[in-house]
Amino acid sequence: MIRFPGDVGQVSKIIASHASCPDWLQYSEVQNAKIDSGKILPHASLWRDLKVAHPSLVFPQSTMELILKGVAVIKEQENGWVRALTPVETVDFAKRMSKRMRSMARAINVTRAKHPKCGWLLRLFHDSSDADAADDAAEASTCSDAQRGGRRSRKRRVRSKQPEAPEPMKKPAAANEFFYGVDFELCQAWRQPAAGGSREYSEMAVMDGKTIQ
Repeated sequence: MIRFPGDVGQVSKIIASHASCPDWLQYSEVQNAKIDSGKILPHASLWRDLKVAHPSLVFPQSTMELILKGVAVIKEQENGWVRALTPVETVDFAKRMSKRMRSMARAINVTRAKHPKCGWLLRLFHDSSDADAADDAAEASTCSDAQRGGRRSRKRRVRSKQPEAPEPMKKPAAANEFFYGVDFELCQAWRQPAAGGSREYSEMAVMDGKTIQ
């Protein structure tokens, strides 16, 4: 069993001061879950206090369960919750919340190791000026990418505006070329010079596509 080097009772008091109800902390209970800074930041004051008491923020499961059982006892003594937890509820509370606490602590430690200048991490531990600088750098990088993309798109538009080739001139229609059709209202076939002009109608009637004498 991994021995916890910190003071279990002290950590229980720290967590109890932030635990407004038994289900106060919402986070994944899976240790390798995707990091969700939006659920971590609302508990910034808790993690600042824990970091002072135990800088590594590494808690074995059994130790964290013991810590949270201590939280339940403190809350019962203070009448801090609507009602005290039963023994069965206390065991369930300790197991469930210890998984959430350790999963959140792991997310923080992974970010501390891989991205120590990450904006949300700096904000979590109250280094507001560094957090703002990190956010500004990220925003500047995003804006630079957008500007480069805009220049590339303008270049593409300039290249695409090539002069259009003139349409080939149409060959003039010959005098003996005609368009043909049928006027079904008049029941007469007609032809019209391709070069332009008025229609010429036949002298014979047409019905259902057949000429009638």
